[in-house]
Amino acid sequence: MRRVNHIALALTLGALLAAAGAWMFPSAALSVARAQAAAPELAPSKGWLNTDRPLSLEDDLRGHVVVLDFWTYCCINCIHVLPDLEYLEEKYANEPVVVIGVHSAKFDAEGEPDAIRDAMLRYDIQHPVVVDEGMRIWRSYGIRSWPSFAVIDTAGDVYGVASGEGNRDVLDEAIQKLLDKGREDGTLAEQRIQIEPEAAAPTSSPLRYPGKVLAVAQAGDREGRLFVADSSNDRVIIASWPDAQGMARVHRIVGTGERGFHDGAAAMAAFNDPQGMAYDRASGTLYVADTRNHAVRAIDARTGAVSTIAGTGEQAYDRKGGKNGTAQGLASPWALALDEGSQTLYIAMAGTHQLWSMDLGSGKAGAIAGSGRENIYDGPAMKAALAQPSGLALSADAGILYFADSEGSAIRALEFNSDEVHTIIGRSVVSPLTDSSLFEFGDVDGVRGVAKLQHALGVTLFPSDLGDTLFVADTYNNKIKHVDTHTMSSTTWSHADLDLDEPAGLSLAVGSDGKATLFVADTNNHRIVRIDVATREHDVITFEGLGSAPEPESDKASD
Repeated sequence: MRRVNHIALALTLGALLAAAGAWMFPSAALSVARAQAAAPELAPSKGWLNTDRPLSLEDDLRGHVVVLDFWTYCCINCIHVLPDLEYLEEKYANEPVVVIGVHSAKFDAEGEPDAIRDAMLRYDIQHPVVVDEGMRIWRSYGIRSWPSFAVIDTAGDVYGVASGEGNRDVLDEAIQKLLDKGREDGTLAEQRIQIEPEAAAPTSSPLRYPGKVLAVAQAGDREGRLFVADSSNDRVIIASWPDAQGMARVHRIVGTGERGFHDGAAAMAAFNDPQGMAYDRASGTLYVADTRNHAVRAIDARTGAVSTIAGTGEQAYDRKGGKNGTAQGLASPWALALDEGSQTLYIAMAGTHQLWSMDLGSGKAGAIAGSGRENIYDGPAMKAALAQPSGLALSADAGILYFADSEGSAIRALEFNSDEVHTIIGRSVVSPLTDSSLFEFGDVDGVRGVAKLQHALGVTLFPSDLGDTLFVADTYNNKIKHVDTHTMSSTTWSHADLDLDEPAGLSLAVGSDGKATLFVADTNNHRIVRIDVATREHDVITFEGLGSAPEPESDKASD
């Protein structure tokens, strides 16, 4: 649960509830007011999404049980509760029950309706969302953290407020109770209000919000490969190395394109928001972070067959690990990195704010960095605080694991020799108990202490004679930054004419000729961009055969 520690967020309704004699159970529960308070209207706002009109609690929604979900689209905790809301919407589809998202943005870039609409499409959010201007609706309800919920009864009064994950049963019980009460006292609407949702416009390419990309250059007689996590199409694309014109031939489409969790042949397997990938060239295995299935999947690149190697398909709350294979639960794995020499797979566990590793030989997986507390705090690996790690890059000697710590807008490193975490770009705090760096963000070049990023999601290694340097997807600034790990400095590298829109994934590959090529998953533009590192010339990759599955290739061609 992400908490705002701004004193300026006055608790209007919270103070009212306290005065009325509210209580909070120690586990997930609603804080219920003994004296009812009229629900503040959902205004002012910057507009409404996924509805044909603004909705008024006083007029349109009177007689309904209303569940307000206060969220911000960067927040992994907010993503975690979406299945709960979907469950409630389906269960009460024929009752006068309405779920409304109140988008109260954390980052500057999250405040615009178009960006929120993209996030809703990425996460398949079906209910209406009001864009909370300046967090004013948030303040009027006394909300303190993301995600939070306010439940409004059929008379238009606030019944209670809950915060954090794990509140599905609590909300379900409250909805049923208020429906029964509304029927008894005659305040329940005869039928649910008709809301016309927005139609999703087709994307400009066959890709749909691709989150990550992985490029593997040619080596000897083995061809180069380009792998794409076509995230919102719930599939993985295996393609050839692009030719001079930017054409990549699709060798295999893995996944049905429908959200699910199924192993098997490429055309039968199912994913749910696949993100980071790592490739073992020796075995021809592509590992995939199947984020919303809370699993790591393995794809045989020769046949396209999919198997699950870790995770149960359900979110786990384990912050230690130690079990093998599919007996070990995971929480929103977002990025992967592979040490082929030791056969160790590193996992950015965004859901628990940790880094994990998996021994591919034994299948044993467990935490290697991060206490589970969300912050930017350096020190011994398991005492350090991380903040939703979402991108990984392993140093050339496999001695350092670099990671993009998105919610702290930081680039950090886990050094295996010292077993310590340190921050390269971003502000680390003195104590995670008394200070927070989760609201330190911006778009500033310079050295550590001056430089600022905004929710960086991707990082890739650029080896140099002077030491490791990194390219960073500075996602909410719509830029690619270059980070020198020696000088601890960050500079803008991409040109404005790239016109990026929330780039989330990067992959750099160096060919046998020494030419370095950077590939960018330009998520909201539904495209993969290729950039020549030396000249900075760029083009957009075209995927031949993406419209229909091609004939399977021979084993040798798929290496």
